[in-house]
Amino acid sequence: MKNLPSYLLLLILLGLLNHQAAAQQDAQAVKLLDALSKKMQSYSAYKATFSLNIKAENEKLDETTNGTILIKGNKFLLQTTAQDIYNDHRTVWTHAKADKEVTVTANDPNDPEMNPAMIYGLYKKGFKALFIESKTVGGLKMDIVDLTPNNKSLEYFKIRMTIDSKNNLLKSWQIFNKNGRKYLFTISKFEPNVPAIDAMFQFNTATNKGVEVVDLR
Repeated sequence: MKNLPSYLLLLILLGLLNHQAAAQQDAQAVKLLDALSKKMQSYSAYKATFSLNIKAENEKLDETTNGTILIKGNKFLLQTTAQDIYNDHRTVWTHAKADKEVTVTANDPNDPEMNPAMIYGLYKKGFKALFIESKTVGGLKMDIVDLTPNNKSLEYFKIRMTIDSKNNLLKSWQIFNKNGRKYLFTISKFEPNVPAIDAMFQFNTATNKGVEVVDLR
């Protein structure tokens, strides 16, 4: 599992939700997304430690990787075993660790995959939200919400979200692909209002000696 599919990067940032986009959907689902959105927007910056499991019975595939993501406004730093992605809202650095190479591109503020702030409006473009059930997981009450895209040409047909009822925080979400693959993101640690200076979202060549820089700007 060398790189995360691009739309999965977007979904890692899914902690930023907008209930307004689901305003015509299931009332209970809207209430849950509203509370989650309000909670996430209250933080100056936050960091999440996550695991990603990719499973496909038809491919005999079962892989897990771990990572962290730090978000501050329009800036983010995504770190996994294979690669790190820095985005300071002007420039994007994608560091392929095994290749000792960093690719530099200009940030596109209109690309939702590279702009966490735009996640607030994604659901206005055609998702249906449906409350499934509340259940106890590990002694904690969780609410389950399904999101289905109206666009049937997308690679995935459903996102199942698990939300902590008490804290209004996203605990996990699973993406169901049409090819049989299932992508399960699980947040093991969430840190709100963490210190985050702008330099943390920029790749530092001085502290990464021997890394080849490929500037595509």
